[in-house]
Amino acid sequence: MVELPADRAASAYNGAMRWPAALGLLLVGCYDPQPRAGSPCSETMPCPSALRCIEGFCGGAPGDDTDGAPNPTGDGTPTALDRDGDGVNDTDDNCVDIGNADQGNEDSDALGDECDPCPIEGNNTDGDGDGVGDACDPHPGAPGDTIVAFSGFHAGVPTGWQVIGQVAPMGDELSLTTVAGNHTALIPPVTAIANGTITTVMTVDAEPPDNACGGPCDAASTVTMPYDPNQDQGVFCELYSPVAGSANNRTISLWDSLAQIERGKRAFPWTLGVAYKVALTRTGNSYACAAAQTGLSPVQTAGQTGATPQQAKPAVALYGSSARVQYVLVVKSP
Repeated sequence: MVELPADRAASAYNGAMRWPAALGLLLVGCYDPQPRAGSPCSETMPCPSALRCIEGFCGGAPGDDTDGAPNPTGDGTPTALDRDGDGVNDTDDNCVDIGNADQGNEDSDALGDECDPCPIEGNNTDGDGDGVGDACDPHPGAPGDTIVAFSGFHAGVPTGWQVIGQVAPMGDELSLTTVAGNHTALIPPVTAIANGTITTVMTVDAEPPDNACGGPCDAASTVTMPYDPNQDQGVFCELYSPVAGSANNRTISLWDSLAQIERGKRAFPWTLGVAYKVALTRTGNSYACAAAQTGLSPVQTAGQTGATPQQAKPAVALYGSSARVQYVLVVKSP
């Protein structure tokens, strides 16, 4: 500290005392070194780190339901902050920057489906930083994958999804129903994908009796890509029953309907009433089909085909069976 000469120090002291006492008290009363929610703010008068400057007022404190800004009536009552405009306050919103009024959260983690890098798994680690969590990423060590469609069907069939056959909400799932000789399909609004993965969790509830076809019937519950809904043709990853209604000889099958050839098959004794995760990955003309019961290792089969239906959409499709579908996830790969 620099010491002033005695006469200068006295002068400075006397000068300080020339401020009226009342004004000094006024300044002390107005100055707030830690602005609270509702305090004015600007670039030169920032809020503390726990708050944000929102339209000229400090707000957004963690655990606070208000942003501190006066409401439109001008009475000073704090109003809720909802920066994505979906009708849910930021403090309650599981996707604060993306509108999701239904607050759908398939995996029940901290993030809603609309902003979750992996909406089907609570672990959101994204090792390659491409915005797709490792548990949902077909290539977790290489960037470039993108989630292009997801629904957990919390509000039934989403707008824009195509339905063939009988599809109806059942709790937090969709129920798809077919009879022998017919098919049902659920198709997200996604254009052709040359490389990617479609994943679902499905529970097969019923298959037709053997005589429904005038003889033994087969049945399949599938994910498919590419798929042409107009021609009902494509490449399918199937929970397959060669004789519907029988638990014998059930498989996971990679079926090429255009060529009428099974490109891959593995024994897989799946049963009615049990949920299975089923996924089909396409990389050009190579396909990998996998199915697994929760907590168990997947059973896989693979094959190649140059099948080219007129449309190349992803879909869930049933043939001679009825099943409940928990979600559909489609990831596009480079």
